[in-house]
Amino acid sequence: MSSEHPDQPSLSEAELEISREHPLLGVSSETMLSALQVGRDELERDVIVWQRWLRYLGVTTVVLVLAIFTPQTSARDIIIPLVLASAPYVLFTFAIALYLTRGRRREMPRWVPDAMVFADIAETTALVYLSSPPAQYHRILFVGLLVLQLSAFYYGYGLGFRALGWVLVSYVFASFFVPPYVDGVRPLGSIVGITAGLFLFTSSVLILIFGAFRERMNRLRIVCLRAERGDLSGKYDVATDLLPDDLTLLGRSFNDMRRRLVELIGTDPLTGCLNRRALEDRLGREWRIARRRQTAAPIAVLVVDLDRFKLINDTLGHQAGDYVLHELGLILQHTARDTDTVARTGGDEFVVVLPDTGWQGATTFAERLRRNVDEHRFEHDGRPMQVTVSVGVHVGSPSDPQQGYDQLLDAADRSLYKAKSEGRNRVAMQPVGR
Repeated sequence: MSSEHPDQPSLSEAELEISREHPLLGVSSETMLSALQVGRDELERDVIVWQRWLRYLGVTTVVLVLAIFTPQTSARDIIIPLVLASAPYVLFTFAIALYLTRGRRREMPRWVPDAMVFADIAETTALVYLSSPPAQYHRILFVGLLVLQLSAFYYGYGLGFRALGWVLVSYVFASFFVPPYVDGVRPLGSIVGITAGLFLFTSSVLILIFGAFRERMNRLRIVCLRAERGDLSGKYDVATDLLPDDLTLLGRSFNDMRRRLVELIGTDPLTGCLNRRALEDRLGREWRIARRRQTAAPIAVLVVDLDRFKLINDTLGHQAGDYVLHELGLILQHTARDTDTVARTGGDEFVVVLPDTGWQGATTFAERLRRNVDEHRFEHDGRPMQVTVSVGVHVGSPSDPQQGYDQLLDAADRSLYKAKSEGRNRVAMQPVGR
């Protein structure tokens, strides 16, 4: 099924966000966009089906109001033309709803929303034309305002502005070129121009507001769809909401919920490694157990940092950066033993905890890890990349009452800084207190 939609400029944003295969989930852009399209088709189908009752009620109400309050010497002059103008519209609405209801397994036809909105405007124009003198043709704009707002809200910018064009054409054409059905003086050209201009401005603002709301809803849908598939790395970009509203609050709430879920799950969604909270919980628990058992077995901590990672993001884009982070996470987990702990503590920094490992074992492991990264073939979007890491190493013993696991992490951090300052792509170690 095609993922193209004439009224979805926001899908280009979606394609930019998910145009690469997700490294953890194996979800291709075609799969993601197909899921988005299916969800949109179902929504648009349901909207048109339930709105048929609104259309029936609207036509019935307008016909009754016009028949009662329009001054006519004969009921035949107003009721029969109104009924004759409304019958095709009601039948068309019924036929479309029946087609969509019985064909839910079929792809949503792209012409249906345009056809329904065009029919709405044509019916509005016909009812006003048959019941009003030319000076009151601005009533077309009143009902048309509702039609284009609903069009922009449910179907996007494109249909909203097309509806705006159809309403203006109907109003201007009826005012100047169509012989009036109800006798009356035609409005002055200046009046029609001013009225049309005010309607154009007001409607454009409303379409932009409602269209932007729908586009932002699509962005939130993308994030929710990724979370549904187990990818919690995405978030709603609140900073792009230049005019914050309730949807902004919803996006912030989703981001808070996502952050809390990541903490509870304990796994970094991009790399599959533990997150910082899970690392601290596990390291602290192991440290307390070892201290309670009074074991002298050392614990080694390695802090691993990608060299010049910011340059990768700036030159190749964040998708390339995510790819590198994911590959590094795999290398770390493949290099580590089953008893080791691998965590991503933030950005491009990882921590590896090696229980029962002294200085020699820790430095041997760190050098093997550095070499595995250096020899790994990193290639994104057909472009090879040279990726290296710097590793800081420190070893501590839970039996030392002067040392805690947080000091162990701080010492490994200082060793990492030493590796960076000495030229990167190397392993460094540094005793506590230096």
